[in-house]
Amino acid sequence: MFFHKKNNINVFLSGLFLGLSSLCRYTSIQVVLLPFLFFLGYEIFFQINAKRIALSRTIFFSLGFLFPTLLFFFFLFYNNLLDDFWIQNKILVEDSRYGTTISNFIPKLLKNIITFGKPSLIIWYPEKEPDSRMIFFTIIFFWNLATLFYFWPKLFLKKNITQDEALVMVYSLVTLFGYLNAIHLYDFFRLVNGSSLGIGVIIYTVIQASQRFGHKIKIILLLPLISLCFIWANSLIFSQTSSVYDPWRLDIFMGKGVSPTEISVFQGKIVSQKYYEFYREIFQKISNFDRSYYIINYTHDIVAMVINDLPKVQISSLYLPQIEQAYPEEAKKIQQIIHAKKAIIVSDKDIHIPGYKVILSKVWDSGDVVETSDGSINISVPEEVKF
Repeated sequence: MFFHKKNNINVFLSGLFLGLSSLCRYTSIQVVLLPFLFFLGYEIFFQINAKRIALSRTIFFSLGFLFPTLLFFFFLFYNNLLDDFWIQNKILVEDSRYGTTISNFIPKLLKNIITFGKPSLIIWYPEKEPDSRMIFFTIIFFWNLATLFYFWPKLFLKKNITQDEALVMVYSLVTLFGYLNAIHLYDFFRLVNGSSLGIGVIIYTVIQASQRFGHKIKIILLLPLISLCFIWANSLIFSQTSSVYDPWRLDIFMGKGVSPTEISVFQGKIVSQKYYEFYREIFQKISNFDRSYYIINYTHDIVAMVINDLPKVQISSLYLPQIEQAYPEEAKKIQQIIHAKKAIIVSDKDIHIPGYKVILSKVWDSGDVVETSDGSINISVPEEVKF
């Protein structure tokens, strides 16, 4: 809408949708906003005859982008949540950095692109070896980079660029910035979110180049692409791949999973039998306690905490030590609840709290549920509780 239709309404709507996408996922800002700013800057500084139009587009684009953003921050301010917003996002950024800094993120990202990524180092995700799709995203990166450099001289030498060529440049630029989605964790999920447009650039350039070839050569070029689609379809449905965090299950894919009704967060969802059985046992153990007890979570497993209706103290369902440090009053209240023998504690190991006993210890199966460092989940309750 921004580049194809240059009227102010479409420019405003482009900014509006970008603002909404940024609120849905903050990392989309550097992926999409930077290419927009690049072309706005190009029009303002290099297109002499278009400066007034570019200024108008900048104003309307900014208004569209700021409208939902400012509404969101007003909501936070009105509800006294601004401090929490900054604290928690700072903690999430620090926790998800995994050694990535301003000075090393480009070399680190390029290394992952060249080596097709490595098995995940995140302890609560199962390791996945790179597959053909990861290799293809390396091809997408360099193909789009070459495409961008092909048109670059025409852009700055002020030669005529067709509408299609301008859009291809935009797609190439968005694709390349899309790899920033995978700075901290280079995997297929983040590459798809950020750089899928690059596939369109490849298709466009292949079609343009094939105009010079005969009909038979075009068919020869098409056959490997069709074969590749069949290979990917097979690995997507029938294998554990890097394409998703929780690998495909054919029974779920065909709608033959389990639809639990007694666990509220699972209602209306289809899950595998193994997944359901794992959490049903946890749910049944915790359901023996009334609401005079509090649920305390010391794991990265959010589901184990939210499948019950026990009152919660922790501001986050995901346990991070930094959050506990940032909210000392919360940490103090948790210790008071534990001391008063009113805590149901979920942990990834037996933490041996005086006055508490472990009533359930289960090993995670990384193929079906989330996995933590010790590969197990433990539920500790006050020793005087009788079942």
